[in-house]
This record gives sequence, structure tokens and C-alpha cells, in this order.
Amino acid sequence: MTDINKLLSEAEANTNDDNAGAYEITCKNQLTGAKDSLPIFGDNSLGQILEGVAAGIGINQNNKKVIFTNERTKKSTGDQSMLAADFGLTEGDCLGITDGGHVA
Repeated sequence: MTDINKLLSEAEANTNDDNAGAYEITCKNQLTGAKDSLPIFGDNSLGQILEGVAAGIGINQNNKKVIFTNERTKKSTGDQSMLAADFGLTEGDCLGITDGGHVA
């Protein structure tokens, strides 16, 4: 399993300013309401974000039916390879996640 902090550190190392491009989002388990905040970059995949918060919000990251919802735009996807920027995530957004295949 890849550590999200390691991935973020690697992304930071590729920038001139250690914090350039990073922004914080909140991730929420759509079924239980459990939340966790996470600093991300636009080139983090939704799967990488999931790895960083799954245990903390009670999501089974190995479930093939994980659904992500950008609560601001109402856009949903099951594509874990989609980049945060392509999904429209910006500073302060809430990323809803469910592992049951149904968005609550």
C-alpha cells in the first residue's frame, strides 16, 4: 500500500515552492458521515486520496464499487485513476466517498 504522505512529499519535491499547488479538501463517508481533511495536489488520483483517508473514515478501499462525489459540483465517478483537478476538486471542497456502490 502506498502512503499518501509519501506521495505528497514526492509531488512537493517536484515543485520550486514546497507548498505550491497544494490545497486542502475534506473527505466524507457518505454512509456514516465520518470526515477527514487532507492536503492534496491536482495531480493526485482519486485512488491516492482514497488510500490516504480510507481507514480514517471507514471506507473499504479494496471494494470495486467505490463511488466518489464532488459535493460542490454533484459530479460522481467510480474511476480511481481520475485526477483531482480533472474531477474539479478545489480548495475547501468536500469529496463524498461510498464503498457500497450507492451514494446515500
